[in-house]
Amino acid sequence: MRFNRHQLDFIQYPLNTHICLIAPPGSGKTQVTSARIAYLIKQGVAPQKILASTFNVKAADELTERLYDYQLPALPPIRNYHKVGSRMNRAFKKKGLIKHHQFIQQEWQVREKAKQILLQTASTDINPNDPATLEDFVSFISVVKSQLLSAEDTFTEKKYCARYECFIDGFEEYEKLREQQGFQTFDDLLYDPVRVLMSTPSAVAFVENHVDHILIDEFQDMNPITFALFSFIAGSRAYITGIGDDDQTINVYRGSDPFFIVSGFSEGLQNVAHLQLAETYRFGHITAIAANQLIQHNKIRHNKICVSGANTPHTQISLGYYDEQLSYRCPHQQSLLHTINKHLATGRDKRDVGVLLRTYHISPWIEFALIRERIPYRVEDGRSALSLPFVQGLKAFAALHIETEAEPPQVSLVIFLLNHPVLPVKRTLLSQLASLVAPSKTIADEDIDSIEPILSPYVKTIVRTRINSLNTALSQPWSQAISTYFESEIHGSYTQQIATRKQGNDIRNQSILVASLLLLKSASSGDDLLRRMTPSRDGEDAITIATLNSSKGCAWHTVIIPACVETILPYQHPDSPTDIEDERRLMYVGITRARQHLHLITTEKQGFHTALQAGHDSPLSTVSPTMKEPSRFLYEMRLPDSEAVGSAITLDKEITLKTTGDVSVIERYITTLEDIYNGE
Repeated sequence: MRFNRHQLDFIQYPLNTHICLIAPPGSGKTQVTSARIAYLIKQGVAPQKILASTFNVKAADELTERLYDYQLPALPPIRNYHKVGSRMNRAFKKKGLIKHHQFIQQEWQVREKAKQILLQTASTDINPNDPATLEDFVSFISVVKSQLLSAEDTFTEKKYCARYECFIDGFEEYEKLREQQGFQTFDDLLYDPVRVLMSTPSAVAFVENHVDHILIDEFQDMNPITFALFSFIAGSRAYITGIGDDDQTINVYRGSDPFFIVSGFSEGLQNVAHLQLAETYRFGHITAIAANQLIQHNKIRHNKICVSGANTPHTQISLGYYDEQLSYRCPHQQSLLHTINKHLATGRDKRDVGVLLRTYHISPWIEFALIRERIPYRVEDGRSALSLPFVQGLKAFAALHIETEAEPPQVSLVIFLLNHPVLPVKRTLLSQLASLVAPSKTIADEDIDSIEPILSPYVKTIVRTRINSLNTALSQPWSQAISTYFESEIHGSYTQQIATRKQGNDIRNQSILVASLLLLKSASSGDDLLRRMTPSRDGEDAITIATLNSSKGCAWHTVIIPACVETILPYQHPDSPTDIEDERRLMYVGITRARQHLHLITTEKQGFHTALQAGHDSPLSTVSPTMKEPSRFLYEMRLPDSEAVGSAITLDKEITLKTTGDVSVIERYITTLEDIYNGE
């Protein structure tokens, strides 16, 4: 393989040096890492004296595959971070330094343990049964275990909201439970051995100074606990090479901190070299310039420019729009569907499209649109909207509608249907009320009284109306059944709730219902709907839906980023302040996943185009951001100038700017290109 000058500088750098290599997206990081390892071995370093570590198993496998091409006499150990910790765990258990623990791998099992503690320690102003609160508590536990601080100090440093103060005691109780039951989670694979190393000198002597070189991939994802682990292994002997990109530090929710790659790498080390790869071979000049324009607004970073390398394909950036009032909750998702169909019309595979979300909260509208248009898709993290209770209700209705009279309705399916929107009755009553559901059956108050005689007349009316509407619908043809139950009964119930209490969840659920009605009406029968809602099989040609976080390390021909609006991207958490630099890094990672076409969808806000064309790099409005406002990141990307300059460079034409905005990034980009072309 041919390497450029900056890549060769790293590969052949003197051996007795600690190296921090900044490698932008698409710059050949894995190739140069494997080449560096091969160079070390050819220079006489024994393979077993090299430790290469990656962020995950996939990256470790890819690095191993690359090394096979060099036909080396032996390969060094290549392990992801947690594999390194796991091996140390086993060694410490044999020495009696860590108790024998049961390993809990499934996330739901971790949540069950955390919920058990939260039910004991939660303060009166939080609901321990709320899934979002439980998720925040599980995240807090993970963040504490990524630090070298106490739970109390972590709470203060990470600026958690005051109502979560009970999480501090919750963490201590969780650790007591872990000690009593003898279990370990994924986080503990690093947390437990580092705690042993910090308190036991004999353990340090056991692990340090056994290797000469440690190469750490994705170094930007270092957190204090992982950095400490590798520092103990290095001891005073090993030279450390950290490889990553500060602008792609996106695992902050796991405690990752750009400090380690920006300034922390050099602390305590002698003879340190800072190198940088300047060229990307993934995307063209338009995307490269837009990405540089965006990320330059961050302060915690290396002051660098990444340019598109020679012969890299041209990249197009396009904008799509939602109706301003509906924003990303638009049921039709026309811009997204048009972009996908345009991609498919060229004969390319569906798997070459990535739809990248800031949060899965926006996925129902997208998934319904794809199902409606019979476009197969795969949700990368397995968190499909099809698992939501309301969507389970849709599937339940379809299943019940196609059942024969000889097959009684399944109670679990009926409960899903009856309780959306939530009925004002105890959950224990729902299974009994389900016995009243039967096609064409009309129930009276007496039927409800036989189950629960103390319901108020108001509640009784709601329950009776809901069940009778469902019974009527189940006996009707498909299209008429949808109108009877979902349009008249369910949509009407949400409308009434919104009119009386105006809760955000009611508005969101009604918006999901509107999108689901389009889906229901597109199906010819319940059987047809169930076939459409069957998840794509492994290996099937399907579009990928993933979060911006999980997209790291991936790339697609066409990337679509929906909901480029305020409150979503950047995300506004209801209980914690937004770190704009973290959110900007996520946007940066997202836009640099596209090889040839990047499509960004936002709201059609009045004045947005005018502001872009004028070169404004921030919204003109100073009011509180809402989901109706285009994301500030779209302004920061300076799209008109990025397109004009990028196209001119690609076509070797004279550069003419489209706006009168700041040109410093563009000037640096052109200068960097000239330096590369001139070999400087």
